[in-house]
Amino acid sequence: MKKTDVCIKNVKTEFLPIKMRLPLKFGSSVIESITCCRVEMTVANRDGKTAVGRGETPLSVGWGWPSADLSFEYREEKMVEFCRKLAPMWLTEDFNDHMTHGNNFELPEDIPHLAALICNSAFDIALHDAFGRVNGVNTYETYNAEYMNHDLGYFYGDEKFTGKYPEDYLVAEPPSKLPVWHLVGGKDLLTDAERIGNEPVDGYPVTLEEWIKSDGLFCLKIKLTGNDHDWDLKRLIDVGAIAEKYDVKYLSPDFNCLVKSPEYVNQILDELKDYTTWSNPRIVTLAIQAMSRLAMIMPETSERCMVQLLQFMSNKNSEIVAEAVIGIKKLLQLSKNGENDPERDLRIIGKMSKLLIDMKIPQARASIVWVIGEYSQMVPKLGPDILRILAKTFVEEHECVKQQILTFAGKLYITNKKQSEKLVRYIFQLAMYDNSFDIRDRERM
Repeated sequence: MKKTDVCIKNVKTEFLPIKMRLPLKFGSSVIESITCCRVEMTVANRDGKTAVGRGETPLSVGWGWPSADLSFEYREEKMVEFCRKLAPMWLTEDFNDHMTHGNNFELPEDIPHLAALICNSAFDIALHDAFGRVNGVNTYETYNAEYMNHDLGYFYGDEKFTGKYPEDYLVAEPPSKLPVWHLVGGKDLLTDAERIGNEPVDGYPVTLEEWIKSDGLFCLKIKLTGNDHDWDLKRLIDVGAIAEKYDVKYLSPDFNCLVKSPEYVNQILDELKDYTTWSNPRIVTLAIQAMSRLAMIMPETSERCMVQLLQFMSNKNSEIVAEAVIGIKKLLQLSKNGENDPERDLRIIGKMSKLLIDMKIPQARASIVWVIGEYSQMVPKLGPDILRILAKTFVEEHECVKQQILTFAGKLYITNKKQSEKLVRYIFQLAMYDNSFDIRDRERM
C-alpha cells in the first residue's frame, strides 16, 4: 500500500439538461437534447489531507444504448437512475489507489454494459482528478509503480502485462496541438441551398461550408445511417465534393452500429471506387482515405480494399500512389496476426521496391521501408540492396523515414548479418551524429 492511497469521503451528483442548438442524427435517433452527469468527489489521503475532484460526461444514450424498440426517454432515465445508485457505491473508508477503487462493482443487468460504463466514467474521472489534487501531482504522472498498488497484469489477468503500467503506453511528451474532427451529423446542412428558413440566427455557422470557412476545418467525420445504401453513398459523395472544394485533408466515414453485415460496407466500397476515376487527385485521395478507414473499422472488408489499393499503386499521380501506399501499410499492420497471403505479399514487396527510388512524400517512403523491412525474410537478397540505397540518402531523409530505416537495419542485422553488417554499422554511425535527438536516441537503443 502507498502513502498516496486515498479513501472516498463524499460524492455528489448533478444532472444538467443540455438542449442542442441543432438536432443531431445519430444512427436511428435524432437527438435534440442530452443529459450530462456531473460528479464532485471528496477524497482524503493517509496524511489526512483532503481534496475535491470533478468529473463530467454526457449520458450518450444513442451511442451507449442503441435500440429500435425502447424510447430515448426511457433509456436516458435508466442511465440517470444508475448514476444515482453509483454515488453511494463509491463511498469507502478503505484506502487504495485511484486505479483500484471502483473495480468490484456489480453492473446492472437491465442496461447494456457500455451504457453502465458511460455512467461510471464521470465518477472515475472525478476520482482521478481528486487523487492528483490531494497528492499535489499531475494526474497523468500517477499511472506508474510509484502511485499504483497493482500493475496491468493484475487488472487484465494476463501475464504479458506483468510489470507494465499505463505510463508505459503514454507518450513522454504529449503534443501541444491535436487536429479537431468536426462531426457531420445526418441532419446537418451542407450548403445554403438546403436551408428551409427555421435555422438559428445567432451569429454562429449553420452549414458545413460555413463551419469550414469559419473554423478552418480539415478533418471531417461523416455520420452515416448504416442501413440506407443510397443515402450513405450520396452523403459521402456530397461531403467529399465540399471537402475537395475547401481543401479538407481527412474524411472518416462512420456507419454506426446499424450495419448488420460486411456486405453492406463492401458495396459502398465498390461504388465509392467508381468516383476515384475522377481527374482531380484530391478527390481520389479522399476516396482512398475513406476506403482505408472503412477497412480499419470493419476488418472483414480489408481484402477487397487491399485489392483496390494495389491498383492505385500504378497511378501516374504521386499523391494518389502515396495515399495508396500508406493505406496498404495500415492494412498489413491490421492483418499481421491473421492469415497471410504470401503470393500477395511478394507482389506488394516488388511494387514497393520499385516505388522507393522516385517516391518523395515522406509518410509514403516511411511506409515503403516498413513494408520491406517487415517482409524482408521472404526475399532475403532484396533487403541488403534496399538498405544500400537508403544508406546513400539517409542524411537527407525526413525524420519519419530515418526512424523506419533504423528499424529496418536492426531487423536485417538479425536476419541477414553476413550481407548487411557493414551497411548497418554505417547507417547507425550516421544516426549517431544526426541533428534529431529522437534519431540519435533511437540509434542508442
